[in-house]
Order: sequence, then C-alpha cells, then structure tokens
Amino acid sequence: MSTGAQISTLAELIRARESRRAVTVPAMLCFAKPRPAAFVANMSGDLLHRMMVSGMFIYVPEKRPKITLAEPVVRGDSKRENRTLPGAAR
Repeated sequence: MSTGAQISTLAELIRARESRRAVTVPAMLCFAKPRPAAFVANMSGDLLHRMMVSGMFIYVPEKRPKITLAEPVVRGDSKRENRTLPGAAR
C-alpha cells in the first residue's frame, strides 16, 4: 500500500473529501486500511488531531502490471484422438 501527500490540516482533509479520495493512517492499526475521506472528516476533533499528528496520508493504490500472453494458448489438436495418460495400461 503506497501513500501520497500528508494531510496536516482540516482544510486538506476537506479537499480530499471533495475530490472523493481515501486516507490512511499507517501508525494507527484501526486506520491503516484506506478509509473514505468523507467518513474520516465526520469524526471527532480529538481523534482527527491524533490521526494528523500520527501521520494521515492520501491513499494511492498501487498499479498492477497488465498480464499479456506472448503467444496464444493452444488447447490441443483439432481432431479428437484417443489419448491416455503416460504410463497408463491399455
């Protein structure tokens, strides 16, 4: 999980809420996961102050690499044949 800019004021949190961002506080176990800024902005001032002092950050999701196949997958012959497993008795 990567973090973006640090939020240190209430105005920055409101700006994050208006742009529909998520925030995280890695130092606090219950807020280490991303939470919507709109949800966090409605918390009590004492809790918000502790979160900002601990380090509140905008959540930035990690980009996953796209999986591409170099060659198409071939699933066998077009003609059906009687196939047995290697080592199987006939």
